[in-house]
Amino acid sequence: MGEVLQVRVMAQTYKPESVERRWPTLSKLAWPAPSPAWPHKGVMELPEALFEQISLGEWPKDRQEVLRGPVSGLLGIRGKLSSALADWKPQEADALSYQLEEALDELEKRAAEALLSE
Repeated sequence: MGEVLQVRVMAQTYKPESVERRWPTLSKLAWPAPSPAWPHKGVMELPEALFEQISLGEWPKDRQEVLRGPVSGLLGIRGKLSSALADWKPQEADALSYQLEEALDELEKRAAEALLSE
């Protein structure tokens, strides 16, 4: 790295609309209305937005209980991914990106089932 120029390793969602297509239930739960607080709705932002809704949103208690643990797990994976990127470990970050997407896939199924039972 230069004195002025920084080189970064990062993970970013190329097409945010692909998040809404792949995880429609989670996207609706995370971002129920347009908000300037979430200008970018990507994979890395989804766990944080879900946690915010669990903590500060007006979700029914049953939904909170069903999703709190899995969302905490998502945040853990996201944190490890961020750490791997910060530590310049792209192979580890790549593996964690797949883990995060798989965990989101599983949670999408659980969230859809939970909404059907409400």
